[in-house]
Amino acid sequence: MQNQPLYSGWFLCIFGEMLKSRLFFSFAFVLSLLVVSGCSSDVEYGELVDSRDGQVYKTVVIGEQTWMAENLNFMPASDSSRLSPLSPLYPRTSCYAYKDSNCTKYGRLYRWSSAMDSIGEYSTDGKGCGYRRYCESSGRIRGICPEGWHLPSEDEFTVLLKRVAPYGRSNVGVPDWRDAGFPLMVKGAWKEKEATNSTGFSALPAGLRNFYGRYGHIGEQAFFWTSTESNGWAATTLIFYPGGTLLLERAGEKRLGQSVRCIKD
Repeated sequence: MQNQPLYSGWFLCIFGEMLKSRLFFSFAFVLSLLVVSGCSSDVEYGELVDSRDGQVYKTVVIGEQTWMAENLNFMPASDSSRLSPLSPLYPRTSCYAYKDSNCTKYGRLYRWSSAMDSIGEYSTDGKGCGYRRYCESSGRIRGICPEGWHLPSEDEFTVLLKRVAPYGRSNVGVPDWRDAGFPLMVKGAWKEKEATNSTGFSALPAGLRNFYGRYGHIGEQAFFWTSTESNGWAATTLIFYPGGTLLLERAGEKRLGQSVRCIKD
C-alpha cells in the first residue's frame, strides 16, 4: 500500500484532526496524532483461521502487538447457549438478545469463566477460574482464544491504550483515557462522528449481558474482558464509553457477558 505524501498529505491530515477535536497543543501532541491518526499509512490486515470451527478473522499489527481485528465468535462444545431466554439457567456465552445475526456482526458475549476457559476445554491456563473463585492466574492465559493466541491482560491493553493516547489521565487511581478511543472505533458504527479506526483495531459497540440475563448498551458501548483478576467476584474490563473515553475498570462483575478480543502469543 502507498504511504501518503510525506509533507503535504501528513500536514493536511494532522491539521484536519486538530481542527476536528479543536486541540492545539505541543509538538509532542502533534507527533502522537501522527502515530495514531492514520496519517502515516493505510491499515493492512492479516488473517487468522480458527482451526476449531474454521471461522476466519481479520488481524492487525499495532506497534509490537498483533490483535484480532474482530470480536471472537466461537461457541465452545460445552456451551448451552441455545437455552430459551426465559430459562433461569443463563448461558456461559450467547449472542446479544439471542439473535444469531448479532453474533455474526458483533461476536459472542462471554462470562469471564468462559473467556478464561475455566473447565480446561482448550488449555489448563485458566482452569478453575470463575465467579467467587480467586484463582490467582498469572502469565499468559489462552482461555477461549484460538491456538497461538490468548486473552489479553490488563497490562497488554494498557500498552495498546498508551500507544493511541500517550497522555491518558488517571481517574482516582483507575487508568482512563479521555477522548482516546476514536482511533480504535469503527467509523460509522458508533454515534461518535470522530471515530476513525485509524489503527485498524475495529472496536464495535457490541453491548453486554448483565448478570440477570438482560442485554443492553448495543450501539453505544463496548466491553472487553482481560485475564487480570481483581478478586473472586471481579476482573478487569476495558470499556469504551460514549464520547470515546476508555476505561480499564477493575470491578467488572465476572457474571457479565462481554466481548473477547484475542492477542497473538
